[in-house]
Order: sequence, then structure tokens, then C-alpha cells
Amino acid sequence: MQRLQAFKYELIPNGEQVRKMRQFAGMARFVFNRGLALQKERYAAGEKKLGYAALCKELTGWRGAHLIVVPPHHTSRTCPECGHVAAENRPSQARFACVECGYKANADHVAAINVLRAGHARLACEVSGAVRPPAAGTHRSDSGAAQRCA
Repeated sequence: MQRLQAFKYELIPNGEQVRKMRQFAGMARFVFNRGLALQKERYAAGEKKLGYAALCKELTGWRGAHLIVVPPHHTSRTCPECGHVAAENRPSQARFACVECGYKANADHVAAINVLRAGHARLACEVSGAVRPPAAGTHRSDSGAAQRCA
């Protein structure tokens, strides 16, 4: 017969940690309520419900920030060193190893690099007024300043 054993842990945060947790919970509640109010206003006006990306853009714009939506396609399969895209570059969920140049890193870190490059490419095109294809900026060559946006 197998015996199951459980462990009990109690977190005892200090005063500063308690303050930060309450502050975070308050901010999350405020943003949630703001998003809910936006959806209710749209519903009352007979408009269509906002999707996730549109709601994020609306909420960041309300605070004076700027949201750049970047498509995630191939961001964790693209090598940030040579730009090679292949499913084989991901031998596991957590690891990235480029079959072309041999670059190795954490897969999430590689995806973050590629998303950042794509965001920079999109921002440069928005500022210049040019138009890029949806996957712009996911390759290393796309992040160069000499590249045209069209």
C-alpha cells in the first residue's frame, strides 16, 4: 500500500513584501475593472466586443503607453545569430540549438530576442510611415537600420 504524504508551508512575508503584494493586487483589480468597463461601454453602444490584442492596445493607450503587436510565428524557431528558421532548432521545449550555425540558448530567451527585434522593426516602420509584412523583424537581417520597410 502506498502512503501519501503532504507538506504544509506557510509564507510569512515582511511588511515591505505585504505592501508590494497588496499594491500589485490593487493594480490588477483596477486594470481588470477598467477593461470590463470598456467592454460594457462597447456592449451598451451596440459595438463589437474587443479582442485580447485590441483590449491590450486600448488599456496601454489609456495610460499613455504604446503597444506594438508582434506575431509570435517562428519566434522560438528562428536563430538570432544566423536567422535560420527550422523546427529542428527546438530539440526540446526549453532548449534552442540552431542546426545551421550551432548557436545554443534557452528557447524562451531566443523567442524574447526575436520578439524584441520584430517590435523594433515594426516601431521603425510606424515612425517612418512605411508598411511591412506581418512577420517583419523576426529575422536578423530584418533588424538592420538600412533595410527598407516596404
